[in-house]
Amino acid sequence: MSFKVLVIPEDPTLNGYILKPLTEAVLAAAGKPKAKVIVLSKPSVGGYDQALRAIKETLPDAYSHWDLWIFIPDADRASPQAIIGPAWLWTARLKLLRRR
Repeated sequence: MSFKVLVIPEDPTLNGYILKPLTEAVLAAAGKPKAKVIVLSKPSVGGYDQALRAIKETLPDAYSHWDLWIFIPDADRASPQAIIGPAWLWTARLKLLRRR
């Protein structure tokens, strides 16, 4: 069974190229070396607020069947909320992990 991971960059134009190999390496170290990693390119998001809006509104329809979503914001939004993530995102992750 494959493990599908969606990486949601804050800006795929500038960050997308490094995030795929980085995510693959992290997943391999976590015991998922054959995970299928896709960096979101469409819909293209251009900033923190647009990425959060896409996560809440548009992405669930297209990617709800994926095993894991990883949102990776830029360092320019390095407030505690950007680093830790919104509470609803952590809640969704915990629900996903409990189902397994």
